[in-house]
Amino acid sequence: DVSGSFSDERKTAAAFKAIETLNQYVRDGDIEIKLYYFADRVSESKKNAGGGTRGTPIQDHIEATKPTNVIIITDSDISDCSRVVKVPGAVWMLFYDSRSQNVMDHIKGKRQNKYYDITY
Repeated sequence: DVSGSFSDERKTAAAFKAIETLNQYVRDGDIEIKLYYFADRVSESKKNAGGGTRGTPIQDHIEATKPTNVIIITDSDISDCSRVVKVPGAVWMLFYDSRSQNVMDHIKGKRQNKYYDITY
């Protein structure tokens, strides 16, 4: 999440720490990660992700790219999801400040759904 509501330096530092932890597994060859940034659109670059937070572009991106597993790092500022999108594996969501029930209800893993409240 690179939206305005997620621009607090403490949030972004904690999010990059989580990504760095995952990158340890990438370096060991245990997992592969494709990092995307989102706000009102999903992009491979932070600059092109837009401003406000929207969940629908995340759903569209999941449907277009068909990942096995998804990790979403965000705050509670998502409320526009209206359809359920599922991935074959797991969905993990790291929430900063509070959870978005809307995104939890509409982006699902067929094998696992985990939600984490992150303090920073």
